[in-house]
Amino acid sequence: MAPGIISRKQPREHIHAGSGSTTTTTSTSPSTAFQDQEAAHDEADATTMNSTINWSMDEEDQLTFLLDSITRTGHHVTKTGHHQHHVMRPFQPQRSWLWRQWHGTILQHTLVLTTINTALSLVVVVGIRLWVAHELEKAVSWSLLNPFSASGSSQQLWALGLAPDLDNHPFLARFAVLEKVWKLQLGFVTFALTFFLGQAYSFWREVYHSARQVQGSLNDIHLVLATHVQRTSGKNHNDNHSNNHTNLQSYGDSYSPEAKAFLTQIGKDTRLFHILFWASQAKQFRLLLTPTGLDRMVQRGILTSQQLYQLRQLKDVPVTEWHPVVLQWIMLRWTRAIHQDPPLIDTSRVSVGTILLQHAAALRSAYSGIHDKLAGRMPLAYVHLLQLLTDILLLLAPLALYSQLEAFSVLSVVVLTIFFGGFLDLGKVLLDPLHNEPGYCSQSMYLDLSVFLRESNADSVRWRDGAEILPWS
Repeated sequence: MAPGIISRKQPREHIHAGSGSTTTTTSTSPSTAFQDQEAAHDEADATTMNSTINWSMDEEDQLTFLLDSITRTGHHVTKTGHHQHHVMRPFQPQRSWLWRQWHGTILQHTLVLTTINTALSLVVVVGIRLWVAHELEKAVSWSLLNPFSASGSSQQLWALGLAPDLDNHPFLARFAVLEKVWKLQLGFVTFALTFFLGQAYSFWREVYHSARQVQGSLNDIHLVLATHVQRTSGKNHNDNHSNNHTNLQSYGDSYSPEAKAFLTQIGKDTRLFHILFWASQAKQFRLLLTPTGLDRMVQRGILTSQQLYQLRQLKDVPVTEWHPVVLQWIMLRWTRAIHQDPPLIDTSRVSVGTILLQHAAALRSAYSGIHDKLAGRMPLAYVHLLQLLTDILLLLAPLALYSQLEAFSVLSVVVLTIFFGGFLDLGKVLLDPLHNEPGYCSQSMYLDLSVFLRESNADSVRWRDGAEILPWS
């Protein structure tokens, strides 16, 4: 396989953002590497998305954590799980595994609401029984004082769990009327929540698809450039890898020094573009756009001091709009490479410039689409109405169900709260795929953007290294 492509038989590599070079660790046997990957996979499944910033840390530690999480490759998983290779928390289809899950599920998310509604339902059941018992005692006392009155003499408190006799308890008969109204609302809320959850999941999938389109467009640019830059021919032109068992650089053609430097710079710029873009969209990365964060990025080599100076000179361009400027830099680099003499990019057979412009336009459309989707995810009035309907439905459930289920209404309220409250909460969580509301959203349902960045980092050198040496002369 070509250098820079990670496989189970090859050592893992880490990207240094400033240079685009890779550092190789000690290789292990295929069986050992496979076992390590499986163990890391199982560990990642058992944890939450730990690439999220811990807001209890100070600013310096937060920046260190963020920079560490976005400058590794997408295939590296530490023993602590801090740099996982899953964009979202994976699941296993076995029923037994799914039933054992708690953290990051709707059961955990609706725990507080379910507890409150259950307590309310218990209060209703116990309160009604105590009130009816008290009224029966009063009726019995009155009958003893007035032997000619038969009022209440034949009434008894019904057994726990059995529906009360509404004919003997006119006050409880009013709950039956409430039940009819509640059932009408139940059907409407069921339909509304089902539609809402479907729309929310479609929104979540669209954002994920657009994020992959951004990543794919960057890959397309690297692929086209890596296969059309200037190359040199000859034998024994570079023996820097003489320690390999098979020295692939002893024959075939390779990049010219200028072409390799060009591809390396393009890789740096695309990594910078990708980081600045997600930092402008996700609050968990917004710290990178602060003056301290930008200075730390310069120290890490993610961008140069000259680039930072030029960006800061754009007084009318906010820091959240710097990524389009970097995209323009990338486009101008390949435009100059095409038109220089001699051209650094071969355009003799196909219109490489046109193809690159198409990929750049697709990239702009994809990243703009993410912003547009997030800005118009759902109207406030729609979500507000659903919240009111669901809360009223759940609050009335203990009273509406009591006339038919009595004590068993408590269990019914638990089930209704988990499912109806869970439907609404799940929909609202899916409407925040970038985890911009960390105080509300569950950690298993958002996209781990650091994985996108690490994968893109790996791709930025994979395409360059894959076509560096050809196995023919």
